[in-house]
Amino acid sequence: MTAVRRAVSAAVAALWLTAAAPAQQCCNGNVATYCTAGTSVQGCLPQISSTGAPSADAGSGFHIRVASVPAQRQGLLFYGLQPANQPWAPLSQSVLCVALPRQRMGSLSSGGVAGQCNGSLSLDFNAWRAAHPTALGYPFAQGQTLRAQGWYRDPGAATQTNLSDALAFDLCSGRGDTTPPEITMCAADQAVTSSGNCQALVPDFTSSVVAFDACGGPVVLSQWPPAGTVLFGLDTKAITISAADVVGNTSTCVATLSVTLPVQCQSPPGFVAIQSGVFHMGQTGVATPVHAVTLSYGFWVGASEVTQAQYATLMGLNPSYYQGDANRPVETVTWFDARAYCAALTAQQTSLGNVPPGYEYRLPTEAEWEYFCRAGTTTLWNVGDSIACADANFFGCVGATSPAGSYAANAWGVHDAHGNVWEWCLDSASAYTSAAVTDPFVTGGPARIARGGSAGHDKLFARSALRLQLDPGYAHRWLGFRVALAPTLVP
Repeated sequence: MTAVRRAVSAAVAALWLTAAAPAQQCCNGNVATYCTAGTSVQGCLPQISSTGAPSADAGSGFHIRVASVPAQRQGLLFYGLQPANQPWAPLSQSVLCVALPRQRMGSLSSGGVAGQCNGSLSLDFNAWRAAHPTALGYPFAQGQTLRAQGWYRDPGAATQTNLSDALAFDLCSGRGDTTPPEITMCAADQAVTSSGNCQALVPDFTSSVVAFDACGGPVVLSQWPPAGTVLFGLDTKAITISAADVVGNTSTCVATLSVTLPVQCQSPPGFVAIQSGVFHMGQTGVATPVHAVTLSYGFWVGASEVTQAQYATLMGLNPSYYQGDANRPVETVTWFDARAYCAALTAQQTSLGNVPPGYEYRLPTEAEWEYFCRAGTTTLWNVGDSIACADANFFGCVGATSPAGSYAANAWGVHDAHGNVWEWCLDSASAYTSAAVTDPFVTGGPARIARGGSAGHDKLFARSALRLQLDPGYAHRWLGFRVALAPTLVP
């Protein structure tokens, strides 16, 4: 007994292996508790439970948990091969419900607050079983029955250990239940009205969904985007509703959210709406330190760079070096030229009632630029950790600028963020810090930031995080800009 007491100085689950009936078509493992839990010297009454379905081939998650354990206890997880079936009473001598021999499963800590009964022990049984397919020489097989018990150190008890009640379960074949829940009624389409700041909240779509599990288990409903998500500048949004059973089978259906937007909140032609959000700006080996950035507002950005035709129509001239196709991006423009174009566009569209209050047409901030360029990615380019001439126009591909929108858009609908022409940003150049920031915008410096690379520079210059610092009066045939419709900022 001395060796056993030393081995169980921490929390454990014990398992016993015998024969059982074949797995059912909708196998849930026939999980049931037995035996009697013991009360610890602190008054804790630990109880064992499980979620999921136990699997002979580890095809699904089966989690065993012992709750109400005295906090800050340690233990081992193991299983035994023979039944003891000896229920025991509180304050007994910790008689096991599962007998030797046992296979230990690794040390655990119960956690919790010292002196309380809020510790717990848990084990992903199928993951452990997959790593030990022939434990104690007995391979696991469909239809076998195992038994588990929580065992934890209890220094004040007679044997310095204590036990939970026990669990018996059959092994299913694979996940047992491989049938997704059936959605018999999807959510009804819904409509909302945008607020004056061009935002709308996603309502709960799950309340009207009807779904059931053919195997009789519970079904959990969820939706994406979740209820309460803020949508900016969108008139419609597809809402995906998911139904999941206890072993992870899922079914989905889609409903539509319609948003009534004021005229000035509707996306301008050629622009895409960018939702507020959080991303990590910078990249190790490219621009450091990497830091978390929150953009608390939504905005619109041009799906493509400003073209020569657009610039000439508004400004009355075309300074570009690569002419001959008016859909090529305008280039050979200074930061001041780009700002003048944005101011003229703001005046024109404001007179037509197309600019929301507090917004203006302007250059994107550096944070806005990297955010819409990445479109949720964390790789070197938004197409992955490599890029080819089929993805963007950089040095060695075309030799000149390409018409705007010649390459596929990223996941958020933005074209040519990589290559073609460098794009002016609104910010002054400044070094990063590692601190998380919200709505960053740098002013007061002598240099300005350009992003995205060009057709005249190596693809490494087109990485999502790479920064170029330029004098705002500089102009070049590889340097253009893109316009955002965003909250007013003064550089």
